[in-house]
Amino acid sequence: MYAIVDVETTGGSPKRERIIEIAIIKSNGEKIIDSYQTLVNPEKMIPPFVSNLTGISNEMVEEAPLFEEIAPQIEAFTKGCVIVAHNAHFDYGFIKNEFRYIGEYYQRDRICTVKLTQRALPGLEGYSLGKLATHFNIDHEDKHRAYADAEATTRLLHILLRDANPQILAQFMHRSYIHNPPEIKIPEKQIVNVPEDTGILQFYNAAGKILYIMKSHDLYTRITDMLFYFNPDTHKGNMLKKATDISFSVTGSEILAQILEIEHIYKHRPAYNKKTYGLNLVEMQAEKDKYGYYNIHLHRSNKIAKNGTYFSNFYEANSQIGSLVKLHKLCPILCTRQTNLNGNCEYFEKKLCQGACVKQEEKTTYNKRVERALKKLKYKHPNFILIDEGPNMATLTAFIIKNNACKGYTIIDKESKIENPEALLEEITPTMAHPVIDQKIRMFIQKKKYEKIVPF
Repeated sequence: MYAIVDVETTGGSPKRERIIEIAIIKSNGEKIIDSYQTLVNPEKMIPPFVSNLTGISNEMVEEAPLFEEIAPQIEAFTKGCVIVAHNAHFDYGFIKNEFRYIGEYYQRDRICTVKLTQRALPGLEGYSLGKLATHFNIDHEDKHRAYADAEATTRLLHILLRDANPQILAQFMHRSYIHNPPEIKIPEKQIVNVPEDTGILQFYNAAGKILYIMKSHDLYTRITDMLFYFNPDTHKGNMLKKATDISFSVTGSEILAQILEIEHIYKHRPAYNKKTYGLNLVEMQAEKDKYGYYNIHLHRSNKIAKNGTYFSNFYEANSQIGSLVKLHKLCPILCTRQTNLNGNCEYFEKKLCQGACVKQEEKTTYNKRVERALKKLKYKHPNFILIDEGPNMATLTAFIIKNNACKGYTIIDKESKIENPEALLEEITPTMAHPVIDQKIRMFIQKKKYEKIVPF
C-alpha cells in the first residue's frame, strides 16, 4: 500500500519552517483507496510570498488544528504504507521533523517520484510535477495546494507502476533499495546505516586516507543522492570510485556540522575537497576613493587582522556583497570595481541605488550607510551564547562567542537553564581559531538558523 503525500509549508527548511497544509492519498498502486487532508496551524506567521503562491492565508489556518493534534491520525493513516512524494526528501522531511517537534519518532520507507521517473524515463524535458503532468496528460488544477499536488503525484505513480521497466520498479520497490553502481566499492551495509540526521560524513580510500569530507542536514539522503546521480567522469564521481569506507558523526546542529567540516578539512586536506580553508582567504575592505566615497574591495590575504572580514573564496564574498548592495541600496559600481565610463549609472536610473557613483548622493550619507552595512558582517553582541539543536531530542548545542570570536561548544540538557555563561567556558570543546568559522556562524545568525541567543 502506498501513501502519497504533499505538504505546503511556511518555507523551504524542514528544520526551521512548519507545515500549513497536508494531504495524504492511500493507493494500492492502481486506484485511490482513501484520502486525508487538512490545513495545519503552523504556530508562526505565513510569509506573504507563500500566501501568494498557495492561496493559504494566516486567517485560514488560525482555527486549524496544530500538528500535534493530527499526528495520531497521520501515524495511523500511513501505518504499513510506503510514503510516496514528488521530491520525497522535502515532504517526508517536514513530516518527520513535525513529529520530532512533539517528541515522537516517525519512520517510513519512501519513494521519490522525481528519482523514479528520472531512472525509468531518462531524457525528458523536465521532471517537475507540472512538466510531468503535461507530458502524461494528467489533470493538475489548483497547483501548490496539497491535495491537488498529491492527486497529480498519485496519477503519475499509477502510470509509472503500469508502464515502467519492471526491473527498475523492482529496484525502487525494494525497501532498502540503494542505487549502487558497480564502480562503487563502499559496502552497502555501511550506506544503509547512515542516519537521516545532521552531521558530517567522511570518505576513505583503501589505505585509510580521507578522500572527502562533507556536511549535510540529512546524511542518508545526501549520500544516496550522490550514488543515484553518480557520474564516473566527474570530480565527485572519481572520488566515489576510489572510496572503500565511510564514517559519520551526528551533530544535530547545522552550525556544528559546518564548524567540524572546516576543522576536519583544514586538518586533513582531503584530495577531493576543493575548499581547503587554509589561510589564503578573501578579505573584504572598505577604502575611500579620491572623491571620498567608500569602495568595497576584495583581495587575497594570508595575514589575519583582528577586526578583518574574511571569506573562504571570492564566490562567497561576492554573494555577501550582493546581499549588502540589495539590502542597503549601496552602489554596485562602488562595490564591484566596475568602471563608470560614460558618467551614467543604470542602477541609479533604475532607482536601485542612491547615485553615489555619479555624485548624486552626498558622500557622508553614503559612507554611513556603507558602515552600517558592514556592521551586519560582525556579531551584534561581542559576548553571547548561541543555542542550536543537539545530537538528539533531549539535548542542545551551546556555542560560546567571546570577544567577537567563537571559543568552542558544549552539549547541554534541553531543560537546563544557563545561569552562569562564564562557567560554560570551562566545559567547552574548543574550536579552531579561524575567521571563516565566525563568518559562517554570522551567516547562520543572519538566516535565523538557530534556536536562541543569550548575551552575557
